[in-house]
Amino acid sequence: MRKIVFTPIAALLMTLGSASAIAQASNFQGASVGIDWDYSNSKSTIHGKSLVNSDWVTYTETDTTTRLAGHGKYQHAFGKRFVMGIGGKFDLTNPDDGKLNSQGTHVSTGLRHKNAYSLYITPGLALNDTAMIYVKLGFTKRETKADTVQIDDSGNHAGIGLQYVISPKVYLQAEYGVTTWNGKNISTNPSWSAQYASDSGTFSTGMGYRF
Repeated sequence: MRKIVFTPIAALLMTLGSASAIAQASNFQGASVGIDWDYSNSKSTIHGKSLVNSDWVTYTETDTTTRLAGHGKYQHAFGKRFVMGIGGKFDLTNPDDGKLNSQGTHVSTGLRHKNAYSLYITPGLALNDTAMIYVKLGFTKRETKADTVQIDDSGNHAGIGLQYVISPKVYLQAEYGVTTWNGKNISTNPSWSAQYASDSGTFSTGMGYRF
């Protein structure tokens, strides 16, 4: 009589096989809207340089913010396991983000961001009929104001997330992403260049309704 050896590796293969068998990407398909709570940690930098001589100064500050955001997206199933989504996200609140004491750059204190939004794609993999992991890649834009100077700030976003279906119409999701903002000159002094840049990491939790 042949003995069957049960190992942890065999158990893992059986688990993955059973998960694949019951995975239903169609459970995540459709148009939806939702609301998110975001917690961000941002690093803001101003690099000031004189256009008259070689003087320069750099100021960096780390700041944390929380905000509410809304999202809308459409997800389409390909086979039993793969899902592709496309969507957008927009801030519902406009928190302050980094109050820079940048006297050396001739830029006054007080930075505020508003009207931020992003467009993204989310290729995903259904783990079973209720859980899906996905990668998020997108483009982000916002308005940044430093006293009387206002600029359109843009950047790129990448992240990873988990979506969990709790009913045919309602889902929960959690994700972490990093945004790199492109540098902009926000100097109010024609003799100085003040290059502003920011990087942020955001943890987000949310709930959505699928139509």
